[in-house]
Amino acid sequence: MNEPILKIQNVSKSFPGTKALDDVTMDLYGGEVLGLCGENGAGKSTLMKIISGGLQKDSGKLLYKGEEVAFSSPRDAHLNGIGIVHQEIINCPELSVAENICMSVMDKNPKGFLDYNWMYKTAEEYLSRFNVEINVKEKLSNLSISYQQIVEIVKALLLDCSVLIFDEPTAALTEDESEKLFAIIDELRKNNIGIIYISHRLEEVFNNCDRVTILRDGQFIDTLNIKDVEVKTVINKMIGRELGDFYPEKAAGSDEEVLLSVRELTNKPSFANVSFDLRKGEILGVSGLMGSGRTETARSICGLDRKQTGSVFLEGKELSIKSYKDSISEGIVYLTENRKKEGLFLEMSITDNVSAMSLGEMSGKILMNKSLEIENTDRYCKELSVKYSEKTDKVGTLSGGNQQKILIAKLLSVSPKIVILDEPTRGIDVGSKKEIYTLIRALVDRGVGVIVISSDLEEIVGLCDRVMVFHEGTMMGDLTDKDITESNIMHMASGIAKGSNL
Repeated sequence: MNEPILKIQNVSKSFPGTKALDDVTMDLYGGEVLGLCGENGAGKSTLMKIISGGLQKDSGKLLYKGEEVAFSSPRDAHLNGIGIVHQEIINCPELSVAENICMSVMDKNPKGFLDYNWMYKTAEEYLSRFNVEINVKEKLSNLSISYQQIVEIVKALLLDCSVLIFDEPTAALTEDESEKLFAIIDELRKNNIGIIYISHRLEEVFNNCDRVTILRDGQFIDTLNIKDVEVKTVINKMIGRELGDFYPEKAAGSDEEVLLSVRELTNKPSFANVSFDLRKGEILGVSGLMGSGRTETARSICGLDRKQTGSVFLEGKELSIKSYKDSISEGIVYLTENRKKEGLFLEMSITDNVSAMSLGEMSGKILMNKSLEIENTDRYCKELSVKYSEKTDKVGTLSGGNQQKILIAKLLSVSPKIVILDEPTRGIDVGSKKEIYTLIRALVDRGVGVIVISSDLEEIVGLCDRVMVFHEGTMMGDLTDKDITESNIMHMASGIAKGSNL
């Protein structure tokens, strides 16, 4: 085999109170896709930021094309042929799609000045590879998270890199969009580009990577050839233990009392005439393609978005919810699919975030009851196995998975009756997923009503007792027991009735 295009030798990196990387060594060859796996907090994103110029290492060497390098910034790395598609979308929301795509390659404009026609043409050309209809003149902030992620990927493709890093690139993509990305990655591999692919979705790693490198607690564990290894071996090396049954045992079938009833809920054009019941003792899954109305329905139930018509009943009582504050007061909480923009205060501490929805319970006669706040934080961080140094740490310094756990803790702190979870395990490692699945089942067993909205069909099938499927704003029906299969869900999500031969 040829010499590696990239070698990481004995790299270490520390932050206050945390050793993020400890003597890590790995390599990447041109024309290969190297999977990088590990639990949240294993050091994957830190290592990639060092490679791409976003962070400086404390010790060790980075060899690129045989020469030792130390990139001073992401732009420095870009100019030398190393690009990265970040897990968290980095963009300029008030600029157009074309401006966001082309801002890093303005020097490629043959006219040598700001040429919007060239930008529009270039952006349209690269977006066409995903076969999506995106107006390149549209302000980026008006796009869905899915389309913003595609824009982020296209930005990286324009850089003509020798090394390209993908950090959870499919977290916000539909299955069809993901398949188009994999086809593009295959093209890049054939052009001898070295690709590092970070994902918690091990099926993607096994289907698209040649080798996989595993990190755990900031240390290198192993590099394995995909064709020679089983998924369970990778999982066990990632978490350092046997995982056991991944999904908790399902309910035998619930004839318990109805907790939540929704009748003829409508907010056109997003969705219309949605009716369903949520019973005590069941996990109700909600599936459907992006834009099918599943998230919009949940947000209307909680008062985050308006409803035109329809009724919501909790334990038989009709509710009048005008705002999310009303929803919380009634005992209905919602975990947003966009934790950084809508769910967390990134510059505030772990304790402040966990307590943010329960300030009334944490208040004394004059001041906040700090001891109660700390007790509350300790309880939920322990229950959710949150990894952190100090409770005073800013939430923005935590890994994506631990941020998600803090957001869940924030919801649970108000002792809700109904919990609606929108993409609860997006960007979370397998160990944390199992912990969250176990928590969800425990909530249901305690009498809390749980609705899980997810794009992960395996998750929906493995976790949920009953599944509702949306298509273009219409609820196509629900599935129970043995009818809960990926095939049935995909048929209904595509507008095809269950059991059809189409």
